[in-house]
Amino acid sequence: MRLRPPSPICDDAEFSEDGKRRYWLSRHVAPSGPVGLYLGLNPSTAGADRDDHTVRKWSGFARRFGWTGYWVGNVSTHIEPHSKKLKQLSQAELVGPDDNAVLEALIAGADHIVLCWGNGIPSPILWRANEVLSLVYARARPSAVSMFGLSKKGQPVHPLTLGYDTPLQGYYPPPERASRRDSE
Repeated sequence: MRLRPPSPICDDAEFSEDGKRRYWLSRHVAPSGPVGLYLGLNPSTAGADRDDHTVRKWSGFARRFGWTGYWVGNVSTHIEPHSKKLKQLSQAELVGPDDNAVLEALIAGADHIVLCWGNGIPSPILWRANEVLSLVYARARPSAVSMFGLSKKGQPVHPLTLGYDTPLQGYYPPPERASRRDSE
């Protein structure tokens, strides 16, 4: 398994052998610029050469941000088009043994990180979102982490219904999520 997409960035994805997990997805959108990372909730139908609505939206935002391309990582790598069904999965189904290593590699290689898993996160798996935030703040500059806003439920907004003029906002974790990097 490839922990991180090949460089230079291209249209690609990495799946588990059984096809039940997508570890990462990447898209090339411009000849030059920084690399972004979107952290969503879970993979849907997109693959190496197949886009879904969310990937098309992320590509539009990436062009607006001036990125050469982006990677996608997820709170859960389990492929499920209906996020409400995630609460029916066991912890082992939600989070595979390689998931954190993949996220760590993506976080380390990204110039910009956008949290965007939305309100679809079932409350039984909020623990995983907090775990992902801990990975982000242990390995990323806080100034590199942003979001499109917070939902009424306090989750980073998903971009699917947003206009391309929506600005990114900084994301500041509560003190218990802060890492030693916050002082850098």
